[in-house]
Amino acid sequence: MVFDFTANKGDAMKKTNPKLPPAAEWDFRQADRILLSEAAEYEYARQSDKIRVPLVRWLETPLKGKKVRQHILDACIKRQKETPNGKLLGELDSYFPKGIAAQIIKIGEKLTLQAYLYFISILQHRPDFPNPWTSMKVKGEWNEKFKRVHLKPMDQEFTFILERAAEWPKGWKDYLEMRRRISSGKYRLDIDFFADGRLSMIDEIVTDFEKWLRAEVKRTKPKMRIGRAAKVEQAAYPLKCLAALRLRLAGFTYEAAAELLGKFAITKEDAWFIPCFENAKSWTQAIQFAENKLAKIYS
Repeated sequence: MVFDFTANKGDAMKKTNPKLPPAAEWDFRQADRILLSEAAEYEYARQSDKIRVPLVRWLETPLKGKKVRQHILDACIKRQKETPNGKLLGELDSYFPKGIAAQIIKIGEKLTLQAYLYFISILQHRPDFPNPWTSMKVKGEWNEKFKRVHLKPMDQEFTFILERAAEWPKGWKDYLEMRRRISSGKYRLDIDFFADGRLSMIDEIVTDFEKWLRAEVKRTKPKMRIGRAAKVEQAAYPLKCLAALRLRLAGFTYEAAAELLGKFAITKEDAWFIPCFENAKSWTQAIQFAENKLAKIYS
């Protein structure tokens, strides 16, 4: 059962004795730290009628004697037996009976655009949608081979596109072939080893990139925080904001929420995952963050 958060905001604010929603709707301390981004996307999808309703309709669609949801669940169980520790897994297609995966995808293509953006995630990992994220234990693992910078030769990029350009309008293939030839030695990040008519040294390239990066950071002003703990707190913030919005919709003011949560033994780390705020201003800002994120989904 999904908690109803669709109450009118005005009515919610008038409640004198608001009822606390189930903990799974506002307490995200049990979410795997590695999968906080996935948890946030999932929870905002649950909150949005435009996402939740069509996805549930898709999952409940009858197919070959079962609902789509059950087909996905059965495939997940088969996949789980081959993978230890219950970690978040990848492709599911090979675990469906013959032809079922294609039919599930065909049905999914009828979803609204907003809902379809969440289609693959639900298909691969959470056939129990729209149950709360923490109602099912999902684990992740750090990818030790992960790299934040990738260099890919541009001539290979154009070769890849050329292989798929047979049906394109006349002239495109010749243009791409020309671009592939002149892009030899260039990379995705546009690192040119022959700047100023001579072969550049590695330290020169690094220096140029560092200058560009510092200027870009100054221009965009991203939050560059150091340390894994800080990163976890930052990743958990969207969930914390959504929790505040849900409490507000249930009728809680900042003062009422603070008084209620103050009865729990809350550590500094706990406060990253539940709607504890230093003051009314930060509470209001968190709610606005969640509302803006939902508005972006609606748009």
